[in-house]
Amino acid sequence: NNALIEVFANNQDQALRISKSGAEGEFYIKTALPNGEFLIKTEAEGLEFDPISIRLTGRMVPLIKIIAN
Repeated sequence: NNALIEVFANNQDQALRISKSGAEGEFYIKTALPNGEFLIKTEAEGLEFDPISIRLTGRMVPLIKIIAN
């Protein structure tokens, strides 16, 4: 919980959306993103996460599980 989740457009350095996880580790991106390729980066103290690539196509995004290494 309290992980920082950042969503980046591919090959961009500035996050388009930023969220923090809740008590159960859940997070939401409330403002829609355009279709395309994105990278989700997660940071939490004492944990390491691999970035996750997603492709948005105008459909609802299924549940994404982000698990520390």
